[in-house]
Amino acid sequence: IEKHFGRFFTAIGGSVTGNVYDNTKDSLGNEIDEHFQNGTRSTLNGRVGYDITPIVYAFVEPSVNSGQYRSSSLNSNGYKIVGGLGTARISLFSGEIYAGTLTEHFSDPMTPDLNKPVYGGKVSWYPTRFVTLTGSYDQSFGTSDFSPTAFAVGSVTSINTSKVTTSWLMRRNFTLDGSVQYQQYQYLSSPRLDDLSVFGLKATYMLTERLGVVLDYSYNILSSNTPGVGYTRNVVLLGATTKF
Repeated sequence: IEKHFGRFFTAIGGSVTGNVYDNTKDSLGNEIDEHFQNGTRSTLNGRVGYDITPIVYAFVEPSVNSGQYRSSSLNSNGYKIVGGLGTARISLFSGEIYAGTLTEHFSDPMTPDLNKPVYGGKVSWYPTRFVTLTGSYDQSFGTSDFSPTAFAVGSVTSINTSKVTTSWLMRRNFTLDGSVQYQQYQYLSSPRLDDLSVFGLKATYMLTERLGVVLDYSYNILSSNTPGVGYTRNVVLLGATTKF
C-alpha cells in the first residue's frame, strides 16, 4: 500500500509464508523426519521516500521479520534497513539501487547473530509497449536442514540472488514470462557452498480483470562442494492470481 503526499511518499507491506514438509527416505529406505522444518516466516516492511526531481527519488526502507518453526532452534527474528535511489521511467529504462544492513538473532545459542552489509538493485528495460526485461540482485538469508555439527537440526544460510526476467503481454488477458535465476547459498559456520540455477516459464491467463490462473514450470540445477548434495529437478505449479 503506497500513498503520496506532495513530493513525499510512504508505503507499508508484509507477508506470511508457511511451509509443511513431507518425510523423505534414504537410499536404504529408512524414513527421515523432515517435519522439524515446518513453520512460518512473517515480514513487515515500510518505505519513506522523497521525489528529488520529477524522475529521481530517494528512499529508506526498514523491515522486520520473525520465523517460528516446529524445531525452536530454527526460530529467529531480525531487521533490515536499506536506503537508496530510484528513477521513474527515463526513455526506455527505470530502476533502483540500495545499500544497508541486515541483522538476525537466532534462538539456538550455537548459532551466532547474523550481521552483514547488504546491497542490491534492479533495472527494467521496455523495448516495446508489450515487453519488459528486468534484471535484479538481492541479498537475504534462510534456514536449511543441513547441520555443520553433530546432533544439530539445521543451519542458517546467506543467499545472494541474481535474476533476469522477461514479461510479454501477448494479448490483453494473456501474459508469458520467462526467467533465469542464479542463487548462491553460503552456510554459516561451515565451508559448504551451493549454487542453484533456475530456468522458468510462466503463463498467466486473466479470466476477468481481477482474477487469473497461472501455470508455472521451472527446471532447477543445484551444484555443491559437498558430495551427494547436487540434483536436478522439474517443478510444475498451478495457481491463481488476483489484483485490486
